[in-house]
Amino acid sequence: MKVPEVISENNLSYAWGRAFLVAMSGSKDLMPLTISIGIPDGLPIENIKIREAVDAALTNLQAAAAALAGKEAAVKQAAQALDDLNPDTPPVP
Repeated sequence: MKVPEVISENNLSYAWGRAFLVAMSGSKDLMPLTISIGIPDGLPIENIKIREAVDAALTNLQAAAAALAGKEAAVKQAAQALDDLNPDTPPVP
């Protein structure tokens, strides 16, 4: 069993920034990942530059994933069109 990764910070941005770096490290086995954030006085402490950087990176990743999904669909559609033209070839998965 994998030892849990624990991120404990008093700054919300630092915690999520560290979690993002762990997720982007290339490890395929991220679980369990626990994030603990100390929030004194009921309000989280944040670093706006880190928050904006993480938000921008996540937005870019989302756009890249959407573009990749669109390309995969186009490739499958093209493969199906080729299969339809030549029924003797094995189907493309």
